[in-house]
Amino acid sequence: MDYSRFHVKEFSHRSLYVHKNQCYLGRCYLWCNRADAFDLSDATVQEWAQLRMILRQVPKKLGVMFQPDMLNYAFLGNVTHHLHGHMIPRYSRPIELQGLTFEDKRWGKNY
Repeated sequence: MDYSRFHVKEFSHRSLYVHKNQCYLGRCYLWCNRADAFDLSDATVQEWAQLRMILRQVPKKLGVMFQPDMLNYAFLGNVTHHLHGHMIPRYSRPIELQGLTFEDKRWGKNY
């Protein structure tokens, strides 16, 4: 699959993508650009520093765009064995955007 259409922003160590499944409006993920990074513990000092900076910027943008009630973070690696992390906005109420209604049916539970 060509994921380039989901690409949002390029950083020196990571790339930000909108997740193709928007069951949680604004769901996105950060992909480590280094090919040999497989686990969060593999992150370099520079990658950690940039992750911290990104985790300050992106949630603010998501907050302005979608007003989630909270944001969950997940670094799982169950399906894709490469260092990446998910940002999952969570909503206690239905959200309408461009004529579509998004409902967080698992509010208060694990996504």
